[in-house]
Amino acid sequence: SYCDAIGRDPATIERTMAAPVIVAGSAAEAETALERIPPERRPFVAIGTPEQMASMLKDELTRWAPIVKASGAKVD
Repeated sequence: SYCDAIGRDPATIERTMAAPVIVAGSAAEAETALERIPPERRPFVAIGTPEQMASMLKDELTRWAPIVKASGAKVD
């Protein structure tokens, strides 16, 4: 398989593609929510206040929009 050829564990692809986003009402609530997530999953979880998540989303859209546009991808 492709993953074998490049030495990548397919499980890491699934984890990164299924990374949850958790919006908490405050920094304290975000910390509490993060504590409920198993330590091995924490690197794959985006968690923060509404303002933090809005900023992250804006950054991601800015990052990926030109790439998606250049690819010619379309939504069906």
